Amino acid sequence: MELQFISNKPGPEGRYPKNLYFRPETKHGRAALVKTPGLVHKVTPLANVKSRGMIHMRGKIYAVQGTEMHEITYDSGTGAYSSTSLGTVPGNDMVRMAVSATQVTATRSEGGTYHYTPGTSTFTSVTTPNLGSITFQDGYFLGHKMNSYELHSSQASIGGNVSSWLDEYANVTGSADYLLRVHSIDRIIWALGEETTQCYVNTGDTDFPFERAGGSFQRIGMGAKDSLAEVDKTLLFLDPQARVVRTTNYDYQVVSTNELGKRFAGYTTSDAIGFFVLWQEQAWYVITFPSEDITWVYDASTNSWFQWGYGPGHARHRASTACYYPLSKHWLVGDHSNGKIYALDADTYTDDGESICWERTTPDLYNDGHLMFFNRLKVNMKMGVGLAAGHGIDSAEAPKVMLDWSHDQGNTWSNERTASMGKIGEYDAECVFRRIGKASHHRAFRLRGTEDTMCEIYSFSFPEDGGVEVGSS
Repeated sequence: MELQFISNKPGPEGRYPKNLYFRPETKHGRAALVKTPGLVHKVTPLANVKSRGMIHMRGKIYAVQGTEMHEITYDSGTGAYSSTSLGTVPGNDMVRMAVSATQVTATRSEGGTYHYTPGTSTFTSVTTPNLGSITFQDGYFLGHKMNSYELHSSQASIGGNVSSWLDEYANVTGSADYLLRVHSIDRIIWALGEETTQCYVNTGDTDFPFERAGGSFQRIGMGAKDSLAEVDKTLLFLDPQARVVRTTNYDYQVVSTNELGKRFAGYTTSDAIGFFVLWQEQAWYVITFPSEDITWVYDASTNSWFQWGYGPGHARHRASTACYYPLSKHWLVGDHSNGKIYALDADTYTDDGESICWERTTPDLYNDGHLMFFNRLKVNMKMGVGLAAGHGIDSAEAPKVMLDWSHDQGNTWSNERTASMGKIGEYDAECVFRRIGKASHHRAFRLRGTEDTMCEIYSFSFPEDGGVEVGSS
């Protein structure tokens, strides 16, 4: 008997994997649950502040850390990162960033635009119009004016000119809601409001070059203005009903499950933050709810969800921003409070020294009210991985995994059992739990790990030769 352990489905009461993501094909050709990447500290532009925005431009990363915009560079010879402060971006709100061939811009979600021109090393601010988001397309910067329906465009320039804006603008008035975000994908401008979404295209009109695309009006808006992220040429965001939705052409689909939708509806959602990570060819939409101290990930490549947490209690993940850096081939993420910028690393098994605690709960096992005797349970996983040296442990030790179970849908749990994952080189070892009791109606199992080592789980099963026996009711 094999339990539905590697499937994309949640366990009892919607318990999703924690710090384990579904990988349909591993190095050995098998589907598996794989431990999330670790965090490696690379640079601290400004200590004890929030990372508010991050973008790549021509070999450099531009990041708003606390109240400063920083230019981050990489030395390919030494592998070291360094940062330089460029100017002040006030506030503590998230920023929306865009780049042209010559300028880097950061617009506060509470209004106000700041830009840096690398060619002249100048940093300035733009007060009119008072924008709440910004994007770039076809030589134009575009943005929405705060607390309005107005879509504004800069003067056309090959390199972009965020300091000079057209007098004319478009009123996005398909409904009475205000605009919250403006974003360009594949030369289409998405104007997202509180209740509706519309698209604009460049028609070359001399007064205002962007006009509404026919058939693009949608009755879907944003429930959290910082939840927007571009994923595989589509947009994902949280809507007013606390659902995660994904655009499809000029339409949308709900990608959050019913169970997650219920949870999100009980959260404080207005401060939700979303960003994108392409992790080893799997497209992740990461959404954090700061007021709830929790982070969820939608894997658009496998249509699956998992919780991405930090520390033993699975608090929100450290990252609040993310950006790929082609020079170092790192996905960089900025911390939500300590000012650090990390690289995601598949071969690092801690979050900057903090153990990554993973967990997976199976769906309940039922057998028509008959007694079930659990004699042997085998976890088919990558064995012989050993422990990572350098954290006060002996690399020759065998890492452990922990198992417990519940008969009441996860309200209470049994005492823990442990089993070995094998010392380094013990590739033929087995992770087996024996004599694990009986259940009269149903049982769910929970497997957990806290060791600083890799984890790749293939299946969770009872051997056919007496692994589980059924008695009378």
